[in-house]
Amino acid sequence: YDYVAVHDGADISAPLLAKLCGNTIPSPLRSQGSALTVRFVTDSSITETGFTFVYTTTDQQSVQRSNNGYCQLPCDPNRWYINMDCVWTITAPVGHFVELQFTSFDVEDGGDSCSYDYVAVYDGADTSAPLVGKFCGSGIPAPLHSHSNVLTVRWVTDSSVTDAGWTAAYL
Repeated sequence: YDYVAVHDGADISAPLLAKLCGNTIPSPLRSQGSALTVRFVTDSSITETGFTFVYTTTDQQSVQRSNNGYCQLPCDPNRWYINMDCVWTITAPVGHFVELQFTSFDVEDGGDSCSYDYVAVYDGADTSAPLVGKFCGSGIPAPLHSHSNVLTVRWVTDSSVTDAGWTAAYL
């Protein structure tokens, strides 16, 4: 059967917060630290429409930064992350900057142009902002910095090779 597992940490070895399935919207989940991992597991039996999620992050002491994002995952019974186009916008308070640090990176290598799967980072509120970098392959990109208080991350995948994906943290 299909399910969504939410782990309280940077990878699937972190403690399991919830294992979700069906069509009931769960109560909000909260991490104990600075990372959550969302893993979608599917089999080849029944195909449904998938799921969407929204997330918000806050500083432990006060609301210093917030991050609102979305990602709608298609529900392919063989490979769950094909043909994705996900966008996350990271927003810091005015006068602050965003630093994005990749902690793992394994995305289909499409050569210098990253013509298959890629992660693109933009210095602004959407994908029309200046491109900071476009990344693919297995090398972890160097930390990236915004010139304003907003950074946008876009993850695009095609329908062929499915590698492990990537994780990142922001400061």
